[in-house]
Amino acid sequence: MGGPHHAVLEAQVASVTLAHPLKVRAIAEAKVKTDRIDSEILAQLLRADLIPAAYIPGKETRASKEMIRQRVFLVRTRTRLKNRIHVLLDRLHVPLPVVSDLFGKKGVSYLKQLKLAGVDQELLREDLELLEALNQLIKEAEGEINRLLSSDARVQLLATVPGLGAHPGRGGGPRDRRY
Repeated sequence: MGGPHHAVLEAQVASVTLAHPLKVRAIAEAKVKTDRIDSEILAQLLRADLIPAAYIPGKETRASKEMIRQRVFLVRTRTRLKNRIHVLLDRLHVPLPVVSDLFGKKGVSYLKQLKLAGVDQELLREDLELLEALNQLIKEAEGEINRLLSSDARVQLLATVPGLGAHPGRGGGPRDRRY
């Protein structure tokens, strides 16, 4: 999606065209290939408006996508951490409380009160601290995503589609959006 070279060029020139590599056949068919020859051919194609351009999203779209990727990363990390806690509890044959969500308020309260032997107590404590930190970071990322996308007409339209808008039965705040 442009990458770092695009960002540098975009800041220095009026317009940047990213040539679609599979569609620029003239370069691939050249008998003699050098960077100089390739750049001259590209310049001629651009001058004649014959460059098949690849799509490059705007700065705002790129920023939104980066925040969404960050949230995805944090959620996947949190899932791995929750699985790690489950493995620890399974290994020690710790009975699980009867709660709808082991990582909800009641479940975490139960986990914090557990007394495990040796290093396992420290592992659980550290994992629960990390889980709390990840939950906070995910909440912040969701707030930033909501801020970035809330005024986007396309997002507002998509939010009207069942399953893409706010979760039913919730307040409809930033955490309740599905992106």
